[in-house]
Amino acid sequence: MQERNEVEFVLEGQDSSLISFKHCTKNPGHKDFVKFTDFKVENLPSDYQDVMIYKMIQYIGLITVKLNVSFTSNNRSNNDETAKFRGTTNIRLGSGFIMSVCKKEKSLGKKCPCKECLESNNPKEQWAEILVLTAKHVVFDTEEVKHTKCELFYDVVRQIEILYGLKVHKVIDKNDACIFLCAMHNLETWNKIKMLCDMRDNIHRKLADKYTSKGLKNQLAIIVSHPHGQPKMVSVGDVISFKRSLDGDVQYEYRASTCSGSSGAPVYVLSREWDLNFSEHVHSSSTLRNGINRSSFGPA
Repeated sequence: MQERNEVEFVLEGQDSSLISFKHCTKNPGHKDFVKFTDFKVENLPSDYQDVMIYKMIQYIGLITVKLNVSFTSNNRSNNDETAKFRGTTNIRLGSGFIMSVCKKEKSLGKKCPCKECLESNNPKEQWAEILVLTAKHVVFDTEEVKHTKCELFYDVVRQIEILYGLKVHKVIDKNDACIFLCAMHNLETWNKIKMLCDMRDNIHRKLADKYTSKGLKNQLAIIVSHPHGQPKMVSVGDVISFKRSLDGDVQYEYRASTCSGSSGAPVYVLSREWDLNFSEHVHSSSTLRNGINRSSFGPA
């Protein structure tokens, strides 16, 4: 069955992604998406209208990022969907999320190593480091990471914080996953992100205890993404099936809506085989015929 990745290519100026959003053919009107800032408990299916699930969606959403990648690596293979852009600075948009915060760097004669600071006459002397997870087809290698900006809090334009790509931390080819290191210049926001990650992990453990034993027939997939590079939106839908790899990782198929720009977004599955660590699944692809969407492989 033919499938495609869901990266948004910006080939005619930044406004083209907004035009793409308005004239989307996969999800006309985006009726199955809810703006993150408007999402309420009542938007969940009746079996899942739980304040704790709502809080989890809020924590996931607050650390979901829009990716702006302005270079395509020459190392991509010929069968890569992005191969025709190799070596160019054409922009593509995707989604991702913050896995964890790493450390703060303070001025000891060091300068922030991000691309913006290296090219600046006034580089930052204090910065923080953060790990972001997305799909490998969105960000392929360190050359692409260096040309990647992550927009955090892209719900209200005036609140946007920028994370600057530094280098690949880990690529998992078989899982279509790329974890990369970013620099953040606002140290106050670093503290907020650390708190949000801790709260997310705490809620996840509580949900694992609650929904493992509940045994609901339909598993639920929750996705927070930036469709067409627009402000983040939430979609929910049933999990249809899953596939297990030889090493035990799982890939989910679901009806939660996605669009171009959703590639790399966090996929949170309720009532599954629970791992006490936060899920590491991201949106990977969509089938062309029946609209079924697939996650990357990740820990069950």
